Amino acid sequence: SALVPALRATRVPPVAALQEGATLPPTRFARYSPYVAAGVAALGTAGVANGMYGVGGTTQRLLALAGGAVLLFLAVAMLSKYFVAPVAGAIGWPLMRLAKTSGRLARDNSMRNPARTAATASALMIGLGVVVFVAVFAQGLKSSFLDSFDEVVRADYVVTGANYLALPADTTRRIESVPDVTAAAGIDMQQVQVNGKKTAMSGLYAVDPYSFARVWSFDWIDGKDDLLGKLGDDGAVVEEQTAKSLGLRVGKTFKVLTAEGTRAPFKVLGTYRDPMMLNGITVGSTAFARLFARPQLFMVLATTGGDSGAATAAIKAAVADLPTADVMTAVEYKDKVVGQMDQLLNLLYGLLAMSVIISLFGIVHTLVLSVYERPREIGLLRAIGASRRQIRRSVRYESVITSVSGGVLGIVV
Repeated sequence: SALVPALRATRVPPVAALQEGATLPPTRFARYSPYVAAGVAALGTAGVANGMYGVGGTTQRLLALAGGAVLLFLAVAMLSKYFVAPVAGAIGWPLMRLAKTSGRLARDNSMRNPARTAATASALMIGLGVVVFVAVFAQGLKSSFLDSFDEVVRADYVVTGANYLALPADTTRRIESVPDVTAAAGIDMQQVQVNGKKTAMSGLYAVDPYSFARVWSFDWIDGKDDLLGKLGDDGAVVEEQTAKSLGLRVGKTFKVLTAEGTRAPFKVLGTYRDPMMLNGITVGSTAFARLFARPQLFMVLATTGGDSGAATAAIKAAVADLPTADVMTAVEYKDKVVGQMDQLLNLLYGLLAMSVIISLFGIVHTLVLSVYERPREIGLLRAIGASRRQIRRSVRYESVITSVSGGVLGIVV
């Protein structure tokens, strides 16, 4: 580890003895850095484009998107020294108008050594860029869930197991017996292996073919609601992304394997789009019962013509002796899911805030070094009449220019 600084120390020219704060000469590979950065940027752009608009399963596209984003961060960090000077100049212009002398000094100091300013701003760029990414991703995730729920769920009430526990199989019958309920249907789900591939796992959802359409609206890609009545003992409809990742298409037969070792063949009757709710394989309840000896529910949906206090009380009374049943209106269920997302995101924001704080300490460290590197310059300014207040202000403005430069680059990336 000591070899690198030792080699860099040997590159200091003898003429450096006559000046202060000399810049090390560029290495022999420095002239290739713009081309390397451009290549990394091209690869990153290709990865992002493939993730957003390419083909393949969700996991593959997300990995391509993440890889492309990392490469773009690296490319911008490598290229930032070439355009940080004009960015710093633009950011420093209002400060120069606010305090002519101090603002001009801060602006010129930031532009004088673009490589150092860029390196200092890059840490903040990455930290703030990740914060903005998580914020945008979180809002997109919540919006996707809410839009998907509003589009497919026709029910007024959602009954789920508290703490993700299963509901008894007779929960649907109990809710159907409530006078205010016009339709009720349950959903069961288990993980299965598809076509004997250990990596090909999917959620297998079970629905009642005749009552489910009254509480759920499928966004069909290839098919329509009457396919539910044709599910029978070996029919299945598959979500679009699951079909792509597993290589399934309409008319193709596939086999599933349960954790207990039970096998069963199914034929794809149709495909639908639902990446947030029923994002797997949906079969009829009779076929599901053949695979799993003790079917249980994880969700029951009920319609009443609109949620009301009387209907809520009646449904709660019907499942009062079921300790795991949690009765919610559709709005309450959406708020609960969004709240759970927010809890996880708050943890991520806390961790990301630490990275931003660390990058700010890096800016402070660089400014401290820059002050120690310029005693003659600062002394000359003091000799010709600059006040201590002006010197302090110029250092603060330089930190503002560096920080805002990193913030702007991070938000753009």
